[in-house]
Amino acid sequence: MRIRYIIIAYIAIGLVLSMVIGFEYGSDYDDLLPTYYASPFIFKQNSLASSMEYFYSISGLALNSIIWGVC
Repeated sequence: MRIRYIIIAYIAIGLVLSMVIGFEYGSDYDDLLPTYYASPFIFKQNSLASSMEYFYSISGLALNSIIWGVC
């Protein structure tokens, strides 16, 4: 039962650090290109083709959680 709380805390720390310590890739000259957010893997980008504002990558979030949870 306690291992569940440890895993939840591990994932939460990884997600918080992904949002706090990260990089923003994008073009300052062309507004049509999406802006990517990474820490170190891309986990969020502006969505151009749908009505949603952002597109989140589950694999990027999982990999960032693993990387930041280990560090």
